[in-house]
Amino acid sequence: MGENVLRFIYVLLDQKGVPFYVGVTKHLKDRLGAHVRRLRFEPTLVIIDLVPVAENWRDYERRWVAEYRKRYVMTNVANGGTGRGTMALTTRQKLKDRVFTPEWRRKLSENNVGNLGRHLPKEHRQKIAKAREGIKPSLKNRLRSSEANADRVFSAAHRQRISDAKKHRPSPAELATRFGAKGDQHEGAK
Repeated sequence: MGENVLRFIYVLLDQKGVPFYVGVTKHLKDRLGAHVRRLRFEPTLVIIDLVPVAENWRDYERRWVAEYRKRYVMTNVANGGTGRGTMALTTRQKLKDRVFTPEWRRKLSENNVGNLGRHLPKEHRQKIAKAREGIKPSLKNRLRSSEANADRVFSAAHRQRISDAKKHRPSPAELATRFGAKGDQHEGAK
């Protein structure tokens, strides 16, 4: 099932163009996004090899990690080939055939009480907010959020709070004037 997909062997280059990581993936865009979130900068991703469906991608990754380690200081923790693979067919079949009884669901629910919907301490929320500064949600996530809130109905009091908050927000022209730019040069200024 999941093994019948072409895999890409890639190397990441830092801002100076120096290779620092060799990886393998089936989904380049998603994998690069994960690296960007972890590194907090966008490395250059260069495809260095394609792994045919019938071949073992782990061998390819090991070979490329070894090759790059000869010439560069790499951040790969392992020698390659240890990444997440697909589940064994027997494990996948066991999970597929599993019956989730009401008792099992109740236990799962009780065990997750402390994790789902928990409220983080203010200090922790501030750290998360600081780490996410300057990161815009992707179009996909913005659309997903819009769809989730499409049928949402706000109380009159809530609508009033939103209205009051917007009234105190400066217009683009006011911001441009405040920061020394001419209002007519600012996009959206009237």
